[in-house]
Amino acid sequence: MADLMDPRPWSMWVPMSPQGTTPLREVEANAPDVPRELRAWSGNERAHEYAMGALSAGALFRFVAGDTRTEIVLSARLVSAPARGTSRRPARQFAAA
Repeated sequence: MADLMDPRPWSMWVPMSPQGTTPLREVEANAPDVPRELRAWSGNERAHEYAMGALSAGALFRFVAGDTRTEIVLSARLVSAPARGTSRRPARQFAAA
């Protein structure tokens, strides 16, 4: 997600100008850097432990990062449900000996 918001200059889909890459959108100099926050969170082991603890306790986990134009909210909740596509084996029946 961070790479889509703040792509590397050599990404194939980034528009090119005669001088090189062109910013997709200008950002205010003092605005929070949402892609940087996402990358920092993804590499933060302590933040992941907190998220896993919240999920294990059955709580909703939310990560929010935003600037003046964008807000990213990642949320998760542990849900207990059978996996799709799994088949249940019929109970085995044995013949009497």
